[in-house]
Amino acid sequence: MTIWVLFMHYIDINFIIMPTVHKQDFYFGIYDLITMLSFALIFIGGFKYITSRSNLVPLNDTELVHSINHRNH
Repeated sequence: MTIWVLFMHYIDINFIIMPTVHKQDFYFGIYDLITMLSFALIFIGGFKYITSRSNLVPLNDTELVHSINHRNH
């Protein structure tokens, strides 16, 4: 769903802003690709950095074993 929203946002920007910059109907150049890839890599790098600094499982929790073994019946 997120990919769809980002894709449609890109299409929306192309129909609003790009007609004043480029006179063609639809323009997709190397700068567009590089910009999208660089933002994606910055986001992924930041996410990996933030998640690597902390444990995703609370290791010192006294109820950890009980929580892992919990089953809803």
